Amino acid sequence: FTGTLPSELRNSTSLTYLHLGGNKFSGTFPSPIKGMFEVSELFLNYNEFVGTLPTWIGDLQDLTIFWLYKNTFHGTLPSELGKLTSLTSLDISANEFTGTLPTWIGSLKNTSLLWIHNNQFTGTFPSEIVSSLTLRDFCIRNNDFTGTLPKEVETRWPCN
Repeated sequence: FTGTLPSELRNSTSLTYLHLGGNKFSGTFPSPIKGMFEVSELFLNYNEFVGTLPTWIGDLQDLTIFWLYKNTFHGTLPSELGKLTSLTSLDISANEFTGTLPTWIGSLKNTSLLWIHNNQFTGTFPSEIVSSLTLRDFCIRNNDFTGTLPKEVETRWPCN
């Protein structure tokens, strides 16, 4: 599929699973998703979306899986993402996100998969993130972090 998502999708407010990965959808973050408060699994990976993430993303409190990899999202991560405390899997890899990695990521206590590799994050890596998460799968390689990574990152998650 190509183009933007149809606006009629916003009428699907009771949708719990939305898998749109592997298409050629384009445009900014799809606004029809805004009112889908019951969506728990959102896959927008492998598309051609651009722009920044909207702040209303934090209103999707039921999200457990949120995959955005392989698009062209950019800018800093909105702090509202920190409200998604039910997240178990967050993959924002292979985009163009910038800025320092926010420490609120450490508040995502249920997250077991966190992939942020192949972006443009800068600054020192906040070590408190590692100790506060229950990560089983974690990848941060190919960013622009400075300094050294905590030893645990290099030994516990070989991706890095």
